[in-house]
Amino acid sequence: MKRTKQEKLTALIATYGTVVTRAQLIEFEQAGHGSCQFVGDHYRTGRGQYTLPAVYDASVEPNKPSPRAKTVASPAITLDAPTASANTVVDEDASLSFAVDKSTSAEDILTRIEDLVSQSSALAQVPERNSAFVPFGEFSIIRKIIKSKQFHPVFITGLSGNGKTFQVEQACALEKVEHIRINITLETDEDDLIGGFRLKNGETVFELGPIPVAMLRGCPITIDEIDLASPKVMCLQPVLEGRALTIK
Repeated sequence: MKRTKQEKLTALIATYGTVVTRAQLIEFEQAGHGSCQFVGDHYRTGRGQYTLPAVYDASVEPNKPSPRAKTVASPAITLDAPTASANTVVDEDASLSFAVDKSTSAEDILTRIEDLVSQSSALAQVPERNSAFVPFGEFSIIRKIIKSKQFHPVFITGLSGNGKTFQVEQACALEKVEHIRINITLETDEDDLIGGFRLKNGETVFELGPIPVAMLRGCPITIDEIDLASPKVMCLQPVLEGRALTIK
């Protein structure tokens, strides 16, 4: 049975207390309690932190922007939550996008991004465990890094086909951690990694790429075959250094 927002709010407080983080909201949704989209900027008290009231008040929710608004280039957006390394095929039908207009603030855009990401599970999924997998090499170290849920970039090198990506997937499967995988080619550019504007249903919408999705969801991302990449992937340098990512 579908829960009301008050019931969700009560369950959130009972589970995590009155102060919750974005990661806890995502965890709550993944446990099958329904969307926490109603927990927006009006509850935000810090970076990725929200203070919940005991009683839900619909009047404090901001008005939803019109989805038919014409779109133009958006202000720069800074995402300040870099993560470690990952795996999953991107489903184009489940991509994250939204429209913006001249009156849309950068803060409103970021709120909408977080709301979309918190509802999406197509880009980031927990890999299936393979019973035939035999741990090898530095698997134990990779698993410890993933288990720690701390930002720690890792470069894995070795012969093609010897299971580098597979062991990252299996480490995520064992720890029940979401994982995103992207494959690099010579044609991969900033638009593919970070995101960009797309034409959908006659509207120009900004669609998030896998990198900011992984950062917002706090899950590892595997950038496969990065040695084949062109210099365009230097757009990831701030993320690899543990700094914020600015979407221009």
